[in-house]
Amino acid sequence: MRLSIASQTRLKPFFAFVAAAAMLAPAYGGEVARARLDVLQWPRMSVRDFGCMLEQSLGHREPKFNCSLKKFKPVENPCASAYYEGFEFPPALVSKVHPLLSNIELAWEHGQLQSVSLDFKRKIDANALRKAFGLDKTPAYPENVMSVDIQDCSRDSVCLLIQGFDHMGAGDVDCGK
Repeated sequence: MRLSIASQTRLKPFFAFVAAAAMLAPAYGGEVARARLDVLQWPRMSVRDFGCMLEQSLGHREPKFNCSLKKFKPVENPCASAYYEGFEFPPALVSKVHPLLSNIELAWEHGQLQSVSLDFKRKIDANALRKAFGLDKTPAYPENVMSVDIQDCSRDSVCLLIQGFDHMGAGDVDCGK
């Protein structure tokens, strides 16, 4: 059946609405696959243990922070640049943690993972996200997790922020400047 040009013009807003609804539906509804790794275990993990976990679970060996690292003394002084020593999550491994992830950011302080930011490719319902990452099982977080926050990181995507401990940086202490 062919529609007249007048009918097409009158139905344009309807078709635009249907197209927009189709784009939003997968973002908010339905099940989200479980994460392949338990990211709730990551906060407060030592840089050596985190590197070893990547090596054993995903086959990625960091040059410095890996299972064979024996002697590493983290810098405790927030005024020193080495206080933030660690590594970035390898971009090639992001989708192996969860297929909907676009990026994983790690924040290191004094040799431990201070926080993890998981950026998703699209909007995801908060309840589905909690279930996919094991946040729905109990009202309390594991001991290594201080807080969890789900927020819109852009118009089209959502982020999951997992914090192990409060940030302590040079601005929080007197560094003599």
